This record gives sequence, C-alpha cells and structure tokens, in this order.
Amino acid sequence: MALELERVLSSLFRDSVSVVIIRSIDEWGSLIRVGPEGLVVVNTHGELVPIPMEYGKDWRAFYSRLAELIRERGWIFVNPVGCGFYFVGNARVEGVGDRYAVGLDGPVYLSVALGRPFLPYQQYAWTGDRFMVLRKSRLSMMGRQVFSALRLSMPEEVDIEWPLLTADQPEWYLYELELENATLYAGVCMRAGKGILCWGGLTARPLEEKISIAVAMVALSLGLPLPRTNQADHGTRWALPLAAVAAVALIVILKHMKRSKKRSKDLMC
Repeated sequence: MALELERVLSSLFRDSVSVVIIRSIDEWGSLIRVGPEGLVVVNTHGELVPIPMEYGKDWRAFYSRLAELIRERGWIFVNPVGCGFYFVGNARVEGVGDRYAVGLDGPVYLSVALGRPFLPYQQYAWTGDRFMVLRKSRLSMMGRQVFSALRLSMPEEVDIEWPLLTADQPEWYLYELELENATLYAGVCMRAGKGILCWGGLTARPLEEKISIAVAMVALSLGLPLPRTNQADHGTRWALPLAAVAAVALIVILKHMKRSKKRSKDLMC
C-alpha cells in the first residue's frame, strides 16, 4: 500500500507535498522523539501502530505522545484502514512482538488524550462461516465532490466495518451511516488542538479504495487544491485552516517491512 500511496500522492500533488517512506522502527522512533512541526503521517499498518523501542510495552505513554504531537505540534495522523490503534507492534520489544493487542482501549484512550472523545462502532457480525457487515455506509455530499474532483472511483454505498461514533460533529466526513439514534462517520476528520486525526475505518475492501480514502483525507486535511473541479481554470481548496501549513507539506508513510535477518532493521507490522 505504501508505494502505491506514494505514487498517487506525488502524481496528484507534486508541487504541494514531499513524500517520504519510513522503513525502520529507529527512523519512526526518532520522529516521535524530535516531533517536527506540521508533519503528516499516514499509517499503512492497518489496525497496528509500530511502537518505538523506548516505550517498551507502555502503549499508553506512546499514545499520549502521539496525542501531544497532534495537539501541540500540528501533526496530521491518517489511519485509513480498520480499527486503528487496536494493536502495537515491535519485534525487538519483549512482550510486544509482531502484534500486541490493546483492544478498543487503544483508540478510546487516544481519543480522550486528544480531547475529542470517539468510539469505534463495530458494524460486522460472525454468521457462522463468515463475517458480514451489518449496514452499509453512504457517500456524503463532500465525499462525492472530493472523489470526483480527484478522479478517484468510490462506491455510493460501501461496507465499512469500523465507523466512528463521535461526541460532537466532525469537521468533515466522506461516508456516513444513519442509525436510529446516532450517526456514524468514516473517512472522518477530527481536529485536536493544532492538528488533525483522520480515520478511514475500511477493512475488507480492495486496495484501490483504501488508497483513495487515504488520498482524500490527506488532501482535505492539508487544504490542498484539488486538481479537477467543475470550475474551468481554478482548483478548489477544501481548507481546514490549521495554525500553519508549510508551502510544501512533508508526508511520512509508515511502510510494512518484511522481516530481515538483522532484527535491528525490523519494523514489525
């Protein structure tokens, strides 16, 4: 996913973004320690976030640091797939390994640390021989406009396993699911302090759809001019005014890595 995402972002926004793929846990740990301002992080590990060495098994301390980087350093953290923050992983940390489940406590803890409480709302059930999504989410008006402008194909209705129940109205959302007493959101943006958390919620969907929803969330979060619109000569800027957005935004993609013989080079996913 990381390489294709890099290709699409660079193709659509070559003058507005610089894309770097993080390939080691040490690089990721350095970014977490230094905390450069205005970073965009796209996690392609699905429901898992790589945890740097210095945190050991202490996922709460790590998620607190992530929340701080979003709130105070203006990070935009994009998690396109599944129930984000459900797992952490680092093969070099005893007791964590390839995948350590923190469960729904993970995303809920992060949401409270951000000051934007939300709850991942499971929308699938086991039927005895397979998982079945209970209800389909519908494309929002903004989602329809943005995907059209980006020339990215997304269905009007889609199975989204992990939409969010939010405490307040999100800044924008690409898909919505109306329940009797609540509305759930996917492809959703939640501002927290100077930064933004983006949540896709897609799981058992084609790679192309996961790429499309990630690209749309990045474009909206940065207020990038969309390259194709109904206007003859001008792109449309879907701005969410941040405290500061660099002229060329740096997008960091956390990439899955195959296990190497040198475990010191591993980035578990």
